[in-house]
Amino acid sequence: MIGKKYKIKAGMVFLCFFGALFFMAYRLIDIQVIDYSKYAYKAKNMHHIKIPLLAKRGQIYDHNGNVLAMSVPMPSVYANPQEIKGQASVVAGRRLAEILGMEYDVLYQRMTRDKGFVWLKRKITLEQKERIEKLSMPGIHFLEESTRFYPKNKLAGHVLGFVNIDNEGMEGIELMFNEHLAGRPGQRLSEKDAAGREVIAWRSLETPAVNGNNIVVTLDEVIQYFVEEELNEAMEKYHPQSAIAVVMDPGTGEVLAMANRPNYDPNTFNTAKKDNMKNRAVTDCFEPGSVFKMFIAAAALEENLYNLHDTIFCENGAYRVPGGTLHDHRPHGMLTFQQVVEKSSNIGMAKVGQKMGKEVVYQYIKDFGFGSRTGILLPGEIAGITHSPIGWSRMSVTRIPMGHEVAVTAIQLAAAVSVIANGGKLMQPLIVKKITDSQGRTVKTFHPRVIRDVINQDIAGELTIALEGVVGPQGTAGMAALSEFRVAGKTGTAQKINPDGTYSHKDFIGSFIGFVPAQNPRLVIAVILDSPKPYYYGGVTAAPVFKNIARKTLAYLDVEPGKRDTDNMMAKK
Repeated sequence: MIGKKYKIKAGMVFLCFFGALFFMAYRLIDIQVIDYSKYAYKAKNMHHIKIPLLAKRGQIYDHNGNVLAMSVPMPSVYANPQEIKGQASVVAGRRLAEILGMEYDVLYQRMTRDKGFVWLKRKITLEQKERIEKLSMPGIHFLEESTRFYPKNKLAGHVLGFVNIDNEGMEGIELMFNEHLAGRPGQRLSEKDAAGREVIAWRSLETPAVNGNNIVVTLDEVIQYFVEEELNEAMEKYHPQSAIAVVMDPGTGEVLAMANRPNYDPNTFNTAKKDNMKNRAVTDCFEPGSVFKMFIAAAALEENLYNLHDTIFCENGAYRVPGGTLHDHRPHGMLTFQQVVEKSSNIGMAKVGQKMGKEVVYQYIKDFGFGSRTGILLPGEIAGITHSPIGWSRMSVTRIPMGHEVAVTAIQLAAAVSVIANGGKLMQPLIVKKITDSQGRTVKTFHPRVIRDVINQDIAGELTIALEGVVGPQGTAGMAALSEFRVAGKTGTAQKINPDGTYSHKDFIGSFIGFVPAQNPRLVIAVILDSPKPYYYGGVTAAPVFKNIARKTLAYLDVEPGKRDTDNMMAKK
């Protein structure tokens, strides 16, 4: 009986021993054969570490070399979860979560991943780094990154744009030239000792990071400041929903300033309203109103349909046309063509449109660049709205010369006015002058580009005389006049369109677009105010903004009355 029990117990011991031996053999085969690659990978990771080497993002300069966007070093904290062990790490982890302002559960999830490198928090403060270092927590390391800093804060924010936490451009120049600015990251493969520390002598492979290129924009920091200062005053005085101003060199197409209101600070873009971040100068279009008359007038002169002294009967303020009756702000009888422009007669310009015919009107609208993107190197540019004559109504040929039934952008207007200012050439607006590498060597230069010839130089000169009259005593823009310089330009007061498609009687776009000095133009300035109140006429609201920008800028550029502007330009640039 005893022998039988002994045999049963011995058999059970044998089975357990044999089972354990079989299990160990199976695990050995599993580790060394079946899942060899898996465990080899784990073993390798226990002794190897990949550390990213981050590229420094290039800087953005104005055309005088002033820094508008730069990258500054900032520490980031990461973990090697394979080095984090023990209860002490759990306790220190709670303290770490408190320092980083993170939920412990989120932090714990990152610290326990099956990886050799895990970001805990990017771009922390130096104070946070010092407090973390005092924890002496195994597996917690730091890596120097860079954060984007805009030293002028809100200045030119719509043009510059901003970057996300990974230093990727999200708007403006930062987005458009991200490939050039970003550079190329590298990495370092190294080995660790038993304590998880990097062994410098065992570094086996390093691919160095390549720093990004720099962008030199055409903006002038000082002129940009003048423009933004004047827009701020206009916002306070006339309370428009939004405001736009563009300053351009008409001879080269270089944009010297571009500003919008409302605005935002790209340093704190994540707190800004999305609507405030729009670069309305290229993304928004509007009916231009009477500023559009100068382009129809240019076309009429170019086609030799009128000269400045030809007369047009303006129907004493009321003119019946297909679809309704046109009115002038003040009734006029017989006016010269020049006076039609100076007094901004709707009726006079409608008759000009009728005489030209819809095909000719449309052709010149397109030639001046409306209905097409200008090609400025900024994201989000739209083409505006210009319908083919096939879709025009019977009224269109009288309404379009008044700036109705078309929609334009501020940058299109600045480029189109430059045609008159520079003697007839449509220039592509330039926002970037050149790209340089991290050593300052030129990688690429952007040269002025003529898109097409639009009008004859003599015609541009004739029209300039009429546009000077607009700013004279008999015109609609006396508030744009400068005592030291002759100014040429045109006012606009366009009714906004209601949601139901009708024209508003309370909301208007007030604008003034012009150039100075009139006979030797150095600056084209476009100012657009959306729904200014209590005054809404462009000659009252936008013209003074133009005047103040022009006065300050001409003084800054040392432009002297009567002096050739090319000489002044070379002295300043």
